[in-house]
Parts: sequence; C-alpha cells; structure tokens
Amino acid sequence: MLDPDAEAIRAMAGAATEWVVDYLGSVGDLPVAPSCSSAELREALAEPVPGEGRDFASLLGVFRDVIVSGSRHHGHPRFFGYVSAPGTAVAAVADFLASALNANLPTWRSSPAAVEVERLTIDWIREALGCPPGTGGLFLSGGSMANLTALAAARHAHGAEHGAKLRVYASTEAHHSIHKAAALLGIGRDSVREISVDDHFRMDVDELDRAIERYQRSIEAHPTAEAHTFLGWALSVEGRFEEATEECLRAIAIDPEFGNPHNDIGVYLMQRDKLDEAIPWFEKAKRAKRYEPRQFPFMNLGQIYLRQGRWWEALHEFEGAVRLVPRDHDAAKMLHHVRARLN
Repeated sequence: MLDPDAEAIRAMAGAATEWVVDYLGSVGDLPVAPSCSSAELREALAEPVPGEGRDFASLLGVFRDVIVSGSRHHGHPRFFGYVSAPGTAVAAVADFLASALNANLPTWRSSPAAVEVERLTIDWIREALGCPPGTGGLFLSGGSMANLTALAAARHAHGAEHGAKLRVYASTEAHHSIHKAAALLGIGRDSVREISVDDHFRMDVDELDRAIERYQRSIEAHPTAEAHTFLGWALSVEGRFEEATEECLRAIAIDPEFGNPHNDIGVYLMQRDKLDEAIPWFEKAKRAKRYEPRQFPFMNLGQIYLRQGRWWEALHEFEGAVRLVPRDHDAAKMLHHVRARLN
C-alpha cells in the first residue's frame, strides 16, 4: 500500500471523493456532536498492533463508521460553538494536493514555491488589514500556536535579550492558551496578570496603568534590585526608556553585583541604536557575580558587533555564550552563522 500503482491510487481517491461529496451534502442530517463515551470509542478502535497492511476499503469503512460518527461536525448548520471554521470542498481538495506534494518549509531552498505562496498570501492579508509595508508574518496551525509564537516573539524583543523576569498583561477575556504559552515558555502562569474589560470586552487601559502603579507601590514598600529591574522592563515596553534606565540604576544602587540591570540598560541603548554606549554595560553584566541567564550579555554584544561589521569580535562573544550554555539553540545558531560567514 505504500507504493500503489496508478489504478489503485485512482480507486482510493475516487472512493474518498465520493465520501466527501456525500458528507458535505448531508452533514446537516448528522448529530452536531457524538454521544458516545471515550471507552466506547476505544473499544471500537482497539486491536493488537497490525502485523500486515489492510485494504483501503476496510479502512474507509472504519473511518466512516467510527471516526465520522465519533466526531464533532464544525460544518453542521447548527454548530455555533467556539471559533472552528467549517471545512470546504475547495480546502479538502487543496489539502489533498498539498499532501501529495508533501512540501517541507524549514528554509526557502527546501520548498521555494510554497514559501513564496505563503509570503504572497501574508502580503495580501497585510494589505487587507491596512498594515504598513514591510509587515511580515507566518501561517500557523491555529490560535493557540499563534499566541505561543506571538508571546515568544514579544519575549525575544523585550525580554530574552536581557533576561529580566517577565510579566504578561492580558484581559480577563484572553484565551486560556495565553496562560499555557506563558508556562511553556518558562515565563510562568503566575506571571500573567488579568486586566478587566469594558462593556465592549476591550481591555481597560486605565486598569492596566493601575496595575503598573500597584507594582510601583510594592517596590516602595519592599525595594529590591529585581523589582526595580522588572519595573524598568515594564516601562521599556511602553517606550519609556529614560524611566526604564532610571529604574535599572536604582537596582544597581541596591545591588551592584546584580548583572541584569546592567544588561537591561545596554538593551535599552541598543533599541535606540546607541550601540557604542551599550557595549560597556554588557561588559559589566558579563563580569557581574549574580546574573541569570549568563549567556544574554554575550549574545547582545555579539549582535552589536554583527551590526557594526566586527565579525571576529562577534564570533568571540557567541563562542562565550555557547561555552556557558551549550544547549542554547539561539547561541549555537548565531555561532554557526558567524563561522560560516568567516570560513
């Protein structure tokens, strides 16, 4: 069955197509959701590991009798729950063609045409939404993966470079995948702060400001280097870099051996393209007795030297990052990139 001849392929595709046509024409006659239990489904499917393949007709029968009857039908005219879109005939045929091509998209050279289709379609979406030229994006499997990826991108842009403890602000209407994403990324569920919404389910911006103010008052009651550093990061997210730097300087005054605020000041300077001014702050972070994650100032210095065309110095910094944390994927990737450029 792994290498069927042309006649067998036509027979399988024909039988599957007939089922699709019948299903789309009669889905409204089916129950919206199954009434069976997990145990009943498992009993209908359970069998020893097959020692041999099975003919397609019998497998299609199992699909029709067990899988379809045990599924929720998003295309049903009375399905009003959640955000799942109904399937369409065009999408089913497109999936069939895409599965036959079986494109792999880790890099452009692995599937040039598919990558360009994705880029073009994203550009259409950009135009439809009125986003500025240069806006990019990528397709993902759904909203949960989109939230995970967006939070990872935010961490990379505002947190990963300087290693500050992160705080996520989301509305009380936010999808539960936000909390899951925070857990998966190591930010932590406890670092997600829920902000109330108005009558139109929009985040209450005044409440967000009050949340930041409460954090400021907690620092006044119990000032620590970590607290001032985090507040600096929260201010930097709003583009308030001068105030963020002041908070980091307060953190350094409390604990000069705490490396994170040194590194954060360097990042804030980087974000304003003050690269030469940022370098000594990263050097101080590297020498600090207390800093976690240790590789971040090395990574940041490497990025500066790349932007300045100082490739050998960048190589030295990325090598230092990999020595400290050999399993850091980003550090290893940058080291490989620089070595390939220099060889």
